[in-house]
Amino acid sequence: AELLVSLYNRFGPTFVERLDGDFALCLATDSELILARDAVGLRPLFYGYKDGALYFASELKALLGLCAEVTELPPGHVYTQRQGLRPFKSWQYSAPEFDSPEEAARLLADLLRDAVEVRLKDGNVGGALLSGGLDSSIVAYLAKEFQPNLKTFTVGTGINDSEDLRRAREMVQYLGTEHYEYIYREREIEQVLPQVIYHLESFDEDCVCGAVANYFAARLAAQHTDGVLCGEGADEFLGGYHELKEARNEAEFLQLSEDLINNA
Repeated sequence: AELLVSLYNRFGPTFVERLDGDFALCLATDSELILARDAVGLRPLFYGYKDGALYFASELKALLGLCAEVTELPPGHVYTQRQGLRPFKSWQYSAPEFDSPEEAARLLADLLRDAVEVRLKDGNVGGALLSGGLDSSIVAYLAKEFQPNLKTFTVGTGINDSEDLRRAREMVQYLGTEHYEYIYREREIEQVLPQVIYHLESFDEDCVCGAVANYFAARLAAQHTDGVLCGEGADEFLGGYHELKEARNEAEFLQLSEDLINNA
């Protein structure tokens, strides 16, 4: 937080353009208030008005009943009292030219490795969620390079010998991580579902379905580390979902991708 103040003192409200990572922030001075949200929208931020005063919160429920209308601050936007709401980051979709698929793969690997390294530098992230799938396995593999004492966490349904669990255990054996597992039952899903929906603030079926497993994974990981990496978002950004193949044109493909990212 002290770094943000230093950046603001140097660059003013445009300091948010120099931030890299996920954040939802408020910076207040005697004469100005700034709200900003990261470019992808990983951190939630909502605001509303009552009797001419601005209210904001990181949860929608905090403003319900207080403000007649609540608005979600869009990803990649900053709000100031002087300029109102404006974008500070916009995504430019383009297909870069590569001489070969191998060149594209090398660039992607370099970008992913850099992203993992940056998120492990402060020491707060000591683990990785491991589902047994390709995405989380790659992230865990890279994390082990920079965090030799990496802890991994896997959760699953009551089927103890499922393919996902088997693959996760194979990856654990290959990496040599300190590993933790939790197998949850149908009865437990019913018990935690109200909490999942409460924290998720959504009844969307796809979101809730994925959030149940993440709830158990986060609960398990919280007993052993302060932060974890995961493979969430790869399918949204890299077109891994089958429905993207059904897009009839580029505009529809981009809209489907944006919808998936917003619900991730």
